[in-house]
Amino acid sequence: VESNILNNYPHDSNLLCGVRIGLSFALAFSYPVVITPGRQSLSGIIYKTNAELLSQHKWYLLTFIIIIGSFIIAMTVKDLGIVFGFIGSTSSPAVIFILPGFMFYYMDKLKYRDRELNCWEKCNQYGSIISVIFGILLVILSLIVFFIDNT
Repeated sequence: VESNILNNYPHDSNLLCGVRIGLSFALAFSYPVVITPGRQSLSGIIYKTNAELLSQHKWYLLTFIIIIGSFIIAMTVKDLGIVFGFIGSTSSPAVIFILPGFMFYYMDKLKYRDRELNCWEKCNQYGSIISVIFGILLVILSLIVFFIDNT
């Protein structure tokens, strides 16, 4: 089974040709929807402000960097499975272990900032720290396995 699912089907089918055209349109018109949160996130990281509040020059520069970056990735990566493997190796442990651990730790810290923690509350905080550490180790291990498999 190939990583591009459309390559698993015959190339001479008219129905599949229509599906390929439809998928091309869906991807072309969903790109602005996907790029908008990316621009918002990068604007917050780089400029520490919302993307709508940037000057026109900075907004276009940020958009240009995102488009060129995605173009370079699209032109240099030969197999879509490599991109999916890398994203899965990093984002899955982050979403499952790291982000919930961070959120619970900081929400719990804000909730109990005015008093001493009891044993159960300390266990909860230590558990969230262990979850974050485990997630980071899992990201590292997943990337090592990913790079070993793809070299």
